[in-house]
Amino acid sequence: MKEDQIKEILLESIHKKTGWGNPLKPFCECEDLYIQNITENSDGKLIVDFRYIFDEDGWSQYDKTHVFDGHVTIDNVNVIELEMDNIHVGVAAIVKYNPKEI
Repeated sequence: MKEDQIKEILLESIHKKTGWGNPLKPFCECEDLYIQNITENSDGKLIVDFRYIFDEDGWSQYDKTHVFDGHVTIDNVNVIELEMDNIHVGVAAIVKYNPKEI
């Protein structure tokens, strides 16, 4: 599976879990997804480590970012497990992270 396909599957799952960014509000919200490591285990499942950054307002002079480190297990195109740790919340962030089931 190509990295672009992994990113597409992962972003869809992240949007469902956070409730944010689907779609992004034009001219203010922005997001970045960094794939840090991809490992294939013996049964063909992919384990992907990632960092996801969501900015509530990219134009604000105040920090409204949310940064997550996590990993996902993908079997073919299905997400089996998605874990995300919220490692940073900007001092001016308004939106609270309330994880949803995916």
